[in-house]
Amino acid sequence: MATVTHRIFASTRRFGIELETGVEIDRTDIRDIIAKTDTTGRSITVSNWAESKDNSYWHIKHDSSCGINAHTLGRDYGWEIASYVATGPDDIKNIANCAQKLQEAGLKANNNCGYHIHAEVKDFTADMFAVLMARWIKIEPFLSLIVPERRLHNKHCKFWYDYAKFDRKSHYAAKDLWSMVKPTNHSPHDNSQRKTTLNVVNFSAALLSESEGIKAKRKTAELRLPEGTLAAADISAWVVLFLSFIDNCVGKEMPETLSAITRLEEFLEYLGLSHDEGFTIFDEPLYNTKVWVLQRLVDYSSDKEIVSAARSYLAYMISDAA
Repeated sequence: MATVTHRIFASTRRFGIELETGVEIDRTDIRDIIAKTDTTGRSITVSNWAESKDNSYWHIKHDSSCGINAHTLGRDYGWEIASYVATGPDDIKNIANCAQKLQEAGLKANNNCGYHIHAEVKDFTADMFAVLMARWIKIEPFLSLIVPERRLHNKHCKFWYDYAKFDRKSHYAAKDLWSMVKPTNHSPHDNSQRKTTLNVVNFSAALLSESEGIKAKRKTAELRLPEGTLAAADISAWVVLFLSFIDNCVGKEMPETLSAITRLEEFLEYLGLSHDEGFTIFDEPLYNTKVWVLQRLVDYSSDKEIVSAARSYLAYMISDAA
């Protein structure tokens, strides 16, 4: 008889998100919609651009990087909406619902917009983070198959396999890989080293502070790969995917090589979304995220073999759920 395993999304890792949008509705209207939708009763700050650090409030601000075109709207800028520092499925759902309400009110994410997720990694040492980076580098080519083409060569989210100099076929010790990928520029502004699919500047800066006996305040990693979106399903799935990936790196060893993974099942395993031996029942956040990943592969991948595998997986999961 097959063993039945229940998989629950139980991450308590703190996170925050940044949504880049157009200017279809005013910032004060964004504030009012969030105030009506947010179930936590958080305060909301509206300002020109300013950093949001460990904030317990929503922050709506001016963003010069995500306008459409001056001739289209007459204003070549956009808004950035930073969530409060959150944790757990309830916060994920709440933040996603707020974004969905903004979309329904007419706010849009244009092709110049991104969606960024900051996750706390204060439990990671440099060696542990090197393992995370190695695993990230291995799945990056697969991740490129679940985003629109415009994100593949975007100057704001460069891929590590294009950005860093390493031999994919070699085995690296954790300390050696970290020395190769760790940022040399910790500046918070105008820093090209932040503009990668996985921004590790804050983590690197925190390690430096700790080495100097200073308590680090922002030991975080930032996911910058996703396209701009206000759809609740996208908002939720990217957070669950990112946090699940990070949690799934804890306790792992350095992989034998940095060679890109090619099999769908291995990709799902790296994300913490694979089946155990026997039969695995996922809770709602993990189930929805796995279906979302598979559907994105069908929608965006040009690899016929991967698309076929994703379709088969989807058919199995949907029929099984029914």
